[in-house]
This record gives sequence, structure tokens and C-alpha cells, in this order.
Amino acid sequence: MREILIDIGRLVRRLNRSTPTGVDRVVLAYERELRARFGERVVCVDTFAGRTIRYRPAFARSVLDATASRWRNGGHGPAPSRQRAIAEGIAGALFSPASREKRKHPPLFLCLDHRGLMPGGTVERLSRSGEAECVCLLHDLIPLTHPEYVVPVQVGRHAARITTMSRHAKLVIANSQDTADHFHRELQALDLETPEILVSHLGIETHAPSSRSTSDSGPSGKRPYFVVLGTIEARKNHLLLLNLWRDMVQSAGEEAFGRVPELVIVGRRGWEAEAVFDMLDRCPSLKGHVRELSDMPDTELTTLIDDARALLFPSFTEGFGLPLAEAMARGVPAIASDIGAFREIGGGAPELLSPLDGPAWREAIQDYAAPGSARRTAQVERLTDYGPPDWSSHMDAVCARLEID
Repeated sequence: MREILIDIGRLVRRLNRSTPTGVDRVVLAYERELRARFGERVVCVDTFAGRTIRYRPAFARSVLDATASRWRNGGHGPAPSRQRAIAEGIAGALFSPASREKRKHPPLFLCLDHRGLMPGGTVERLSRSGEAECVCLLHDLIPLTHPEYVVPVQVGRHAARITTMSRHAKLVIANSQDTADHFHRELQALDLETPEILVSHLGIETHAPSSRSTSDSGPSGKRPYFVVLGTIEARKNHLLLLNLWRDMVQSAGEEAFGRVPELVIVGRRGWEAEAVFDMLDRCPSLKGHVRELSDMPDTELTTLIDDARALLFPSFTEGFGLPLAEAMARGVPAIASDIGAFREIGGGAPELLSPLDGPAWREAIQDYAAPGSARRTAQVERLTDYGPPDWSSHMDAVCARLEID
């Protein structure tokens, strides 16, 4: 039976981070789900100086457990250093000349982030040598479809990454049909063949719907509020919301605190969003009406979202949108952009609006903020029929396509 190699280098390099990205969560979930199914056949690996190395199982487990714990607790708790991981965790080179000769059933190497996809990187090297068959998870095509939202160097790099996938991946797992469609079009534009693709929605952590999210009154005595979650960057369209909040506050005048809901922005400051940062730092009308938070423990974030009038997600483009699926799974209404990924994931439940239609967003926000909102209640009722994607089903599809047993 073949081994399953999971590259956890991303998590090792981010040991001191207190909050995860969506990709971080995916890497941890893959390791957890596959280990539950296949035990010691799952090997945690990393790449250093062009060599693929394996981590000792006990050490890999301690790193992964510590990572999950820090996410839950907002960064509190021990965090092994990367230097210690390299010194104590490495069991040795994964492939030796002898093992190459004896290996009749090469392992599967899972590339779950973009590391290792550049020319001459891990995926190309393992594929060309026959040391492993490579499976790549594709999160999005944003650097190619929307280059205005990324650092310029990422455009060429992403083209190189999908070229590697085209030439060397046994299978590409797309997190949505929308991502798969963009992948096929971009490969055609580069005159490259489309490899085998499996479309499987990413799972979310299973939680029972919150009884608070179905309540129309919200937490007793608290001002109604909305949450926007994710890195603060231009494509997330925070500027739309900040302009709307400034306008609502100025229109309400002295009655703003009684008439305007609060906006809670949760996420680290990213890139290409200087106008957003200027608004947050310097706009007097937003003071007391917009809160900016970061590094929130998962437990606190869950409570925050449960009590919100809705999750706001006005992005111009996304590959999937984990916050949307997670909020809906808990019965929390969402007002989101009318884009392909959200139409696919939402299944007709969330309120979808053009990310350019400011008046429509303002009307929806004011409606959802009001007590007895029929519009919000209608979505809460739609959410009772929502079936969130789960990791077990995702992994069933992956294992079936790869014929892993």
C-alpha cells in the first residue's frame, strides 16, 4: 500500500502565527482526515535545499496539535520554533537511492498550497524522477484573472504554477467548479493541456447552527452589528462598506449611535489597500461605528459571528469563500457578492448583490439591521435547508478518484 505524503512546510514556517489563513486550515484538515483513515501511511514532509525530508511522526503531531491549539486560543500556548523543528523533527531524507530502486508503488505527494509548484520545484522534481505521483490542490486563479489585485510579480509566478500542474500533476483538485472553469480557460490561453480535475468543495469545521443567529433581537442590550471577515486587501472591497458606513453616519447626524449599526472588520491588514487603511485610521465619521480586530481566537470569532445581523462579503473575486460557508452552516445570514463562487457555494440561500451596487448594499444592510426584518427572517428560513460541505465527503471524493484504500 502506497504512502501519502503531506507537505506541512507551510505550517512549520508559520508556527508563531496566532490565527490561520484559509489555506492553513486546509492543510491541517487534510492531515487530520487522512491520518484518521490511513494512520501511519500518512507521512508529514517538508522541503529544504531541494531535498524532500520526512518529519518524525511524534514531532509532526506535536507541531500540528500546538498549531490547532494556538488557533483556538488566540496565540496563547507554546509554539515550537522553526529552528527546533528542523533540528529535532527531521527524520532524514525521504528518498534514498535504495528506496528508489525498490519502490514499485510510488507514494502520493499532496501539494496543498502553492509552495513547490515553481519550475524545478518539488512537484516537478518528484514527478520527473518517478519518486512520487503528485496531487495538487488549486485554490484560485486570481493572479491571472484579476492581476490588478496582486503584487505584479505574482502574475508570472501563478502562470508558472499552473504550467507545473498541467505538466506534472496526476490530479488537480479544484475547490469549486468556478475555479476549475477558470483553470481550463487559463491553460487554453497558455496553450497547455488540462490535466485530470476533481471538483470538490472544501469542508468546514462542523458546528451545530447557532440558536442566537436565528433570533431577531440579537444579544440583549447590544447595538446591532455586521461582520466582515478576511485579510484587508483591495479585492475584498472593504472600501465599499466604509463609504456606506460614513454616509449612513453622516446622514443620521446626532442620532447615528441609535440608528446606524456597527461594522466589525476582522482580519490582518494586507496589501494594495492604502485607501482602506486611510479610512480606518483617519476618517472621523467612522470612529465609534467601525471596529477593526485581528488575531481573534476561533472561539471568540464564532461567538462574534453568531450574534451578528449578517456576515458581509462584498469581494470582487474569490476562489471559494470559507467564511461564507462557515457562517451559513451556523445559520448566520450573509450578504455577499453575486460572483460565481458564491452562487455555487450558497445554493440560493444568501443575499447576493453586485459588488459595485452601493445603494443595494446600503438598503440590504439597513433592512437586516432593523428589528423584525422580514428579509433577514426569510434568509434564516432558507438556511435551515442548507447542507454545508464537510471534510468527510470531500475526502471520500478524493480517495475514490485516486483509488486509495
